[in-house]
Amino acid sequence: TQQVLTSTLGEVADDMEQAGIKPPAITVVGDVAGLDLEHTSVHEPSDH
Repeated sequence: TQQVLTSTLGEVADDMEQAGIKPPAITVVGDVAGLDLEHTSVHEPSDH
């Protein structure tokens, strides 16, 4: 399953623990992390 957690670098470790997010996980840092990908076709399953 996919989970999205938005946090600060100073709080991300505690926030991940509270959210129950464990490795393996992908962390995105920077302006791109603020993009709303919820409504894009990136999350749509491929037909192939």
